[in-house]
Amino acid sequence: MIEKIKIGEKPEPLKTGSSKNIRLGIISQNAHRW
Repeated sequence: MIEKIKIGEKPEPLKTGSSKNIRLGIISQNAHRW
């Protein structure tokens, strides 16, 4: 939800980049947990 607020100006490119970063971040967090 915070992303949408920050992305308000440039939706398309930031959405793709941010979504990839979030997925990588979640995977890294899960890896650290294991």
